[in-house]
Amino acid sequence: MSPRNLLLSLTLFVFATAGLRAQGQVTGELQKWHRIQILFDGPQTSESASQNPFLNYRLNVLFTAPDGREFTVPGFFAADGNAAESSATSGNKWAVRFSPDQVGTWTYTASFRTGDEVAISLDPNAGTATGFDGASGSFQIGLSTKSAPDNRSKGRLEYVGERYLRFRENGTYFLKAGADSPENLLAYADFDNTVASKTWSPHLGDWQQGDAEWKNGKGRALIGAVNYLASKGMNAFSFLTMSVIGDGKDVWPWVSTTHSGLDEPGGQDAANRLRYDVSKLEQWEILFQHADSKGMFLHFKTQEEENDRLLDGGELGVQRKLYYRELVARFGHHLALNWNLGEENDLYDELGDTNNTRVRAYASYIKSLDPYNHHIVIHSYPNSQSELYEPLLGDSDLTGPSLQIQINNIHRDVKRWINDSKASGKQWVVTNDEQGDHTTGVAADASYGGDKGSRGDNRSDVRHKTLWGTLMAGGAGVEYYFGYQTGVTDLTAEDWRSRKTKWEDAKLALDFFNDYLPFWAMESRDELISKSGSYCFAKTGEIYVVYIPSSGTESLNLSGVSGTYSVRWYNPRSGGSLKQGSVATINGGGVRNLGTAPTDTGADWVALVEKTSDSGGDGGGTGNCEADFEEQNGRVIIEAENLDLAQGWNTGNSFADATGSGYIVWKGGNSFSSPGNGTISTSIVIHTPGTYRFEWRNKVGHGTNSTEANDSWVRFPDADDFYGEKNGSRVYPKGSGKTPNPAGASADGWFKVYLSGTTDWTWSTNTSDHDAHQIYAEFDTPGVYTLQISGRSNDHLIDRITLALAGQSATDLSLGETLCEGGSETVAVTGVTVTPGDATLLIGETLQFTAAVLPADATNKSVSWSSSDPSVAIVSGNGTVQALSEGQVEITATTADGNFTHSALLTVEAADPPGGDTGDGGSGEDPGNDGGSGEDPGNDGGSGEDPGNDGGSGEDPDGDGSGEEPGDGAAQAAIQAVDVRQTEGRPLIFEFALSQPVSERIVLELEFVDITTEQSDYVVSETELVFEPGSQQAFLEVRTISDLKTEEDESFQIKVVRVVSGQVTVPDILATGTILDDDRDMKVSPNPATSYSLVQMSNVQEGTYELEIFAASGHLMQRETVTADGSGIASVTLAGMAKGLYIVKLTGIDYAYTAKMLVK
Repeated sequence: MSPRNLLLSLTLFVFATAGLRAQGQVTGELQKWHRIQILFDGPQTSESASQNPFLNYRLNVLFTAPDGREFTVPGFFAADGNAAESSATSGNKWAVRFSPDQVGTWTYTASFRTGDEVAISLDPNAGTATGFDGASGSFQIGLSTKSAPDNRSKGRLEYVGERYLRFRENGTYFLKAGADSPENLLAYADFDNTVASKTWSPHLGDWQQGDAEWKNGKGRALIGAVNYLASKGMNAFSFLTMSVIGDGKDVWPWVSTTHSGLDEPGGQDAANRLRYDVSKLEQWEILFQHADSKGMFLHFKTQEEENDRLLDGGELGVQRKLYYRELVARFGHHLALNWNLGEENDLYDELGDTNNTRVRAYASYIKSLDPYNHHIVIHSYPNSQSELYEPLLGDSDLTGPSLQIQINNIHRDVKRWINDSKASGKQWVVTNDEQGDHTTGVAADASYGGDKGSRGDNRSDVRHKTLWGTLMAGGAGVEYYFGYQTGVTDLTAEDWRSRKTKWEDAKLALDFFNDYLPFWAMESRDELISKSGSYCFAKTGEIYVVYIPSSGTESLNLSGVSGTYSVRWYNPRSGGSLKQGSVATINGGGVRNLGTAPTDTGADWVALVEKTSDSGGDGGGTGNCEADFEEQNGRVIIEAENLDLAQGWNTGNSFADATGSGYIVWKGGNSFSSPGNGTISTSIVIHTPGTYRFEWRNKVGHGTNSTEANDSWVRFPDADDFYGEKNGSRVYPKGSGKTPNPAGASADGWFKVYLSGTTDWTWSTNTSDHDAHQIYAEFDTPGVYTLQISGRSNDHLIDRITLALAGQSATDLSLGETLCEGGSETVAVTGVTVTPGDATLLIGETLQFTAAVLPADATNKSVSWSSSDPSVAIVSGNGTVQALSEGQVEITATTADGNFTHSALLTVEAADPPGGDTGDGGSGEDPGNDGGSGEDPGNDGGSGEDPGNDGGSGEDPDGDGSGEEPGDGAAQAAIQAVDVRQTEGRPLIFEFALSQPVSERIVLELEFVDITTEQSDYVVSETELVFEPGSQQAFLEVRTISDLKTEEDESFQIKVVRVVSGQVTVPDILATGTILDDDRDMKVSPNPATSYSLVQMSNVQEGTYELEIFAASGHLMQRETVTADGSGIASVTLAGMAKGLYIVKLTGIDYAYTAKMLVK
């Protein structure tokens, strides 16, 4: 383990102070979404103290986020602060646990009060302040270092008003599958003061070195059980936290060691239910923390049916309120959980509460305590769903049902509550958490070597009716219940291997939904198929899934939709890639037969039907539109006013002769040297590969000078080449890795594009100042590409934008705009990536962040930007960040479509003290502070003759931006330092000059010092520099090596070790050489590809590689060994990929490459 990782893994301690008094001790990994615990020193007390520490003291802590949001989090009595290990029952430690959702500086303030029953009061002023009341402090939160499946890499799982819960950090929707049994999971011998119903010994071997444990090896078997469940791809398990009365009588959070001291409604038993077992609950917490690291959803079932009236006779009284508070305070920080108000709840019958007012009150009280608004559910009897759920639809704080259903009714009942809740105005998250009948549920596998009971293996029915029946209804997942006649039952289970094949089937279903479907945008459409027992799940007109339990074929009603659809098959029994059946494609416009599956037609199969073209069937269009505009007959024509404008751009129509409905004009301020302000992005489908000339019809919008208000920035970030050309010579924008660069402005792949010679509407479209080059973009394969425009000069007007192949012209104003015919097909956003990932700025500096919206052809690529702490750094609407004060801040991009987010961590440091390097390389004579002469009116290094205010001035005679002269006429000659840059593979030619001729031979011994280069990057053939007598010049050539590795530009320095002969003054650094990387990222073509395309990966080093292709979800779809030839190309045939975004990865001995690939 590296020292850095070791440091990150150690518990971090922060001691906050207020005045002279020490306050809370902050512990935990100080990272976003991680558990932070603050321990306070308070009154010495115990679990059994006459002044009940659980009821008559109340700790609430107010946490304030960097952006000002506030969270009031309940705390708890923690005995000695280490009770899981010490089993302490007394102490003076009080704790609060919190999972911060933002990077930056958090503050906290403790409220600690005492009084009769103060703990259950929601009044912040209840009781009397005591002890450490008012303690406050702060701590700094950084980004999480965890990766999937750890929940901390995904963020908090939240109810968002839709059918599925969604992770906040990565924006993915959640489907669960896991264990509902055993209900008495926590009746574990290694927990303190617990009825030892279980040892979980079958899973002791699944514990791994370094996993959680307590008390020198306790807990390993249950931790191992969680490991096993996770290893099978499961992500959920449930457990009762209270079963004093009922089947098991072996789980509760209180001090009593037997149920007989807790099960009477009043008297001492009631008093005992106000005393919590601190060490037991701390050991539960160790289990739950480990579950978080394994990506587990925690299903807290707060009571069994027989306990409905144990607490306060069923009312929301002192016992129940305190019970809920202790659960929320100790465990509410976990990221993925739900609070289940009770198993088989029937208070509507027991107390005649037909409106379920008590259940409503339970949910509302929990919501008032829980600062994170976790999912709240309740569990029903299978035949009493209406009585429990109907009164709770609409305006209760319940966010879903936990359904117990007879197996034959699962699909029907899940659909019912999805539809009924949607109609009520509050969509519920609906899951199937128990399957009937109660004697069977999910039976043990036939292959299981242990006790299987009297019930036979029902794997096929579970897969069909429970698993796929739930998911295809739009349900959010399943938990498997073990019936009472299955050997390993709901009460006796300790071996989850008894359902090995059921977990495997569930994983295959989750993989299919996560890898192939936008399931959150689909719904049950069983009316479109013909057979009873089959299921249909669809996004109408785009994608359909049909589950067929047997007999091999099914029909799909595509009436009313057009297009051509592919038909591929997924095996729900064994998984694998999608397969071709007897029918490859079908057309819309009627009822179509899907054909038969590839093999085993009598078994269950899943048909995936996806639209591949708008043509086919009734009402079909002429093309499959995947972008805003498309190339037609070698031309792309865009009316600028129809673009999705960024901030700073306006539309106008006051100038005559504009085409369409007007034009656009930049009003966001001059941005002569920094492209990216007000970036407009639009997508273009290129059908015909080739070289296209870029032109726009534009105009000066203010004044009478054609060299002002005459330019904007342009970039094609994913074109295969982008350059200016004049008489066969080319220039490339700076930042493209290619040279030569144009005269004047360019940066980060952007060209400054200007008009000249007129202030009227013109097709003049040029780059390179005083040396006008026409502009071209090359597209090697058909696909979707991006055009970007950003503001440069205020009042520049753009009317029309065109691309045209050689031999075509797009400037005829009678030609129509090339919008995608038939209308654009909406492509949903699946994610966003912010670059750079991490960065450091000095106070006052700025940096441009960019957001890459996925997939590349997403319809709506709009993002908004935010800073987690605007006092440290602010971010503009286009992602430009300005550093204001020292600290760390999270810069976040949020997509308009889907609210996907991604963040980068920015560290702001203090600037160097005054008196150091001015940082601009210019003399005091340079008013623009950028190395140009004082005669540059644009203050950007250009001459007064540069209308764009960015050209190079000839006023600096020695070319280094310095106003310093070498001397005052002294006899000794001096050498001026030089800085040379060249593309790798080409020689660096250093030309050195003496300030005056000399009569003697000067010989200098040189050394080469790597800054970021390595010795393999260049070849040194001369280690001496020689000036012959009478000469003022000497040359040194350094050969550079092209390594076919995409990397940052690299530099080295040349220094003089000693003057071998002659008299000369030398600088500390004689020269700096910079090798510009000219290697391109690995390119995948064709891109987009089709399901079985032969795909080439180019721009890679010759050699053998392991090829891996991952779905956007991270699931490995294909792995092969491939060889790249001497031309840097490797090939592979895709193995039936579904439509979507993929990551292609090549890994070799010395080189590794990654690229994105779209399959359509």
